[in-house]
Amino acid sequence: VWPSFNFSGAGHIATFGGALMVSHLFWVSQTQAAVFIGGRLLDPHELGLYTEALFFMLLFMTKVVPPLNEVAFPAYSRIQNDRQAVIYGLAKSIRILTLIGAPITFGFAAVAKPLVLTLFGTHWLGLVPVMHILAPAMPLMVAYVLFAPVANAMGRPWISARLSGVAAIVFTLSFLAGSRFGAEGLAWSWVVGAPIMLLTAVVMTRSVIGLSYAQLLQATAPSYLCAAAMAAVVWLANYYLPAGLQPPVQLAIGVLLGAIVYGALVWIFQRRIIDEFIGMIRARGKSDPAPAVAE
Repeated sequence: VWPSFNFSGAGHIATFGGALMVSHLFWVSQTQAAVFIGGRLLDPHELGLYTEALFFMLLFMTKVVPPLNEVAFPAYSRIQNDRQAVIYGLAKSIRILTLIGAPITFGFAAVAKPLVLTLFGTHWLGLVPVMHILAPAMPLMVAYVLFAPVANAMGRPWISARLSGVAAIVFTLSFLAGSRFGAEGLAWSWVVGAPIMLLTAVVMTRSVIGLSYAQLLQATAPSYLCAAAMAAVVWLANYYLPAGLQPPVQLAIGVLLGAIVYGALVWIFQRRIIDEFIGMIRARGKSDPAPAVAE
């Protein structure tokens, strides 16, 4: 068989791949901008506090969510001509991942002090206030990164590229402003940038996906509020623990209390989400839109 140099039809593949590459470059720029900016304005210890705190708070988004992308793309591709199914799939993904991710990030913040003392020691106590600040932003970032892959699966990768470009600009400007206030200032940049980008994602993907603000609020608010309430209870309970408890013991008590409080709150106020999650696990072998993730 002689080789063929006829590349007709390959243009779409090259364009699609190019858009994904541009989107990924913007994503890298967004996530690394704080280190580049902080490296010039912050001392090494202060920058280390920020990067280590961010590592903990991004664990769910960077380690748990991305593998789901392997099944998300073909799942959304199969239903791309059914707008209601796409909206349902995205909203369900946000609900389920917020149900799991919100208590993890808020939980890290709630037990930040005994966690840091157990893992790192007293020299790293500066991580605690940074983790407290980052907690409200991380569940919103999880919801934000679910939009781009849906647009990609529907054949509109340049929407994802533009969304990533806007995120790179928003977060870079936020980091420039926040870096003047040290590690905590960089953390506040996420608190400012995360809700802006989540709302921007709804606007920029409206023509393709069509998820409304009301649907986004219904998908994120219940678990988010339950997780925030759980963190407040655990944080307050720390003041009533007997003095002299070792950090690992305090950590174990905080984790156990947080699990009980969050489980009770979700069971009482959002039983439907639990039923939906259990039903999704039982029907995992059936055809159902899978959660979508970003880079």
